[in-house]
Amino acid sequence: MAPKEFTSVVRSSLWIYLSSLSNSIFGFLFWLIISVISGPSVIGYVSATSSMALLIASILSLGLPRGMVKWVGEYSDKNPERAKIYFWTSLSFLFLMYLLPSLAILYLGLSGHTFFNYEPTSLIFVSILLLISLSGIFASMFVALMRTFPYFVAVVIGNLAKLSVGIFLLFLGLGWVGALIGYMMSGLIIDLTGLIYAFTNLGTPTFRTDHLRDLIRAGVPAWLPNMIMVLGQQLAVVFAFSYLGAFDTGKFYIAMAASGFVVGIGASIQQIMLPYLSGLEDGRKRAAWRGLRVGLGFTLPLAVSIALFPDYLLGLLGKSYSSAWLELELILAANILVLISSAVTNLCYSKDMFRYVLNIGLAISVPRLILYFLATPFLGSKGIALSYLIGGITGLYYASVVSSRLKFHLDWETLRRALLASLVGVVPELPFRLVSWPWILGAMIGALISLLSLMKMRVLEEEDIRGLGRAIVPNRFKPMAYILTKPLLNAVYS
Repeated sequence: MAPKEFTSVVRSSLWIYLSSLSNSIFGFLFWLIISVISGPSVIGYVSATSSMALLIASILSLGLPRGMVKWVGEYSDKNPERAKIYFWTSLSFLFLMYLLPSLAILYLGLSGHTFFNYEPTSLIFVSILLLISLSGIFASMFVALMRTFPYFVAVVIGNLAKLSVGIFLLFLGLGWVGALIGYMMSGLIIDLTGLIYAFTNLGTPTFRTDHLRDLIRAGVPAWLPNMIMVLGQQLAVVFAFSYLGAFDTGKFYIAMAASGFVVGIGASIQQIMLPYLSGLEDGRKRAAWRGLRVGLGFTLPLAVSIALFPDYLLGLLGKSYSSAWLELELILAANILVLISSAVTNLCYSKDMFRYVLNIGLAISVPRLILYFLATPFLGSKGIALSYLIGGITGLYYASVVSSRLKFHLDWETLRRALLASLVGVVPELPFRLVSWPWILGAMIGALISLLSLMKMRVLEEEDIRGLGRAIVPNRFKPMAYILTKPLLNAVYS
């Protein structure tokens, strides 16, 4: 494998983001059709069941997917055989960790037991979804190898299967069970694709206990805060399902999904930055800052634009969802703060400073988890979203403390200019908000102006834009793209 360059980070991040975008678009269609046919309650049942499975999988994972990204990313170039052992060891161990609890939950479901509002049928599906959750380790494999195009293809095929199977079974009258069977198709396709790719490119399975120790050592510092974070996130859905009902759970889940779509490009870049930083011998601090700057540069314009139309965006699924606009705003702000913290976390991870990784994660997760239980009974889903934001604030504060200790100075002046440049796009959006003009057009215009402002204020450098072009434009079109964009770049960066 050729040495990694930042262009490969952008390219790999692009496929990860397109995978996220595919999930968002197909997810929107999936939830829209379900909402039209059956209403938010079915969404509540599906999200609550899948959240329970993800919660259990996160507790059992011991952080191995994260540890695998670190070690496979570090050795994929200089020692491919060792990288292969790390992958197969993590997959084998996770399969055993998921299998036994899955069988126990299946037994409870088949025996007719009920857990909170989870009926026996729900428990059976939790058992199946737990095994399908191995798709997470395959996604991490593609990220670690920075070979994310096959993952993108699997996501698209899986979403097509989810949409077609789920809708077909809904029309057959299977209700939330049919919708959930369709929902599972995506994970199954990723599992199958990952297995084929691993056998083809990494060779036969191998298990080594010393490699397992490395994986656990690297995974546990991220696992504990991530487990608490997932516990908070998924318990939020489970808690809403148990106390607020399936209807409100469906609305809150859609708000979380919409926020994930908006910050997707920045999150994708941070996801790819871990194996990239781990593979560098020097210059990690400069690379980490550039990854953060570029990620925010392409995230903030869309985030600020959508922040002016949250009710309109959610209303695309139906008027009943528009009432979750404040939840969307709060979660969106929290996710942007976490992007900044993630840059520090990735740098610490690449330097094997696992204690700092643990502490940053705890600073984000513990306040969230405590406040979920305190605020939800009084404020409902808005209390969950507010707790989510407060956790993002505390996490960013501690991440800034850690960055100072590492002499990785976050350029707060550049971050301030990034926010101001993004807010410039709000001005042309206001008429679309105040009168009955197409809001989507206003959001697109605002995002474009914000992006140009970020370029003009040097938050996004000319080399960042050219690097994006090198990553996404096919070679045969690059001369033409250069001719077409050169006048614009000259005008903006003059």
